[in-house]
Amino acid sequence: MPKVSICIPAYQQVAFLRQTLQSVMDQRFTDYEVIVTDDSPDDSVEALLSEFDFGGRLRYVRNAKQLGSPENWNAALRLASGDYLKILHHDDNFTDADALGDFVQLLDDHPDAGFAFCATLIIDVATGHQRVHRATESQMQALRAMPEVLFAGNFVGAPSTTIYRRAFSLEYDIRMKWLVDLDFYIRILQSGTPFAFSTRPLICTPTNAAHQVTEVCRDSGQIELYEYSILFEKIAHKVAEEPEIWEQWYRLFEKYHIRSRRGFLKYGVAQPEPAVYFDQLIASYRRKRLLTLQGLARIFFAIYPKVPAPVRAPIRWTKNGVLFVLGRQRKLPPAGEYGGDK
Repeated sequence: MPKVSICIPAYQQVAFLRQTLQSVMDQRFTDYEVIVTDDSPDDSVEALLSEFDFGGRLRYVRNAKQLGSPENWNAALRLASGDYLKILHHDDNFTDADALGDFVQLLDDHPDAGFAFCATLIIDVATGHQRVHRATESQMQALRAMPEVLFAGNFVGAPSTTIYRRAFSLEYDIRMKWLVDLDFYIRILQSGTPFAFSTRPLICTPTNAAHQVTEVCRDSGQIELYEYSILFEKIAHKVAEEPEIWEQWYRLFEKYHIRSRRGFLKYGVAQPEPAVYFDQLIASYRRKRLLTLQGLARIFFAIYPKVPAPVRAPIRWTKNGVLFVLGRQRKLPPAGEYGGDK
């Protein structure tokens, strides 16, 4: 039985997959198996695999029918036999030759931990810009206290940044594709198992790649509202009244112009339950929204036309004067006049 199973759910994009496989081949830690489940409609992945020799440690399965994401991830995990399970998406790769060994060391050094994750090196495929995504200490403390805090934002990272023990093997919820990783992390950590974390980026992942599920789901009201409703239903009994949960709903209401439970319907999503909770939550959001400068401005311009003309005139003069001053401030002199080129 291998120490770790590297599970690669693949779908075309062989240019990315070649880099992924090469990064596995480069690892100094070699007590692993590689499992590739192929959801591609052609033989491009199978042809690519013929270029690599994993010394009998590779298991390739071409799905009889396309499973989609995340069921293809589950298919790979079901075939795993290692003590530790590691998803590696076909467009992610290890950052260096010691990365897999460091993943394994995280769990070896923390025998009480069932789950571990690392920082991520993110590369924008459009610009080449690189940045490191790394959870802060305050986020780590919040995660230990309440795993459901991930509802408010994913600071763990993509599934490729994680590794976990076979004993905590769960399946990804096939109803999801946007929040599927958060749901998975929450369920593992709700078991009470501690987690380990590496501040060193062990995984490199692309962003702004057209093929990514993230790009397909981003800014989709139907997907976001539907999946947040599913995830909330799972965790509401524990965290419904937590401020972080309310704030995340406020952000969604603002983003998708939700002013009542019926607002979900225009995105093809059922009105969320429980009705009383969401009616109160949306009412709270609307009150808060009115107290912002933007909200006060809306009120002002709604009543302004009804104000008598003698009162409107000085208001109009003041507004025009402010706009005139702001307009002059925007006309900055050329950089050279400041004696520098910044």
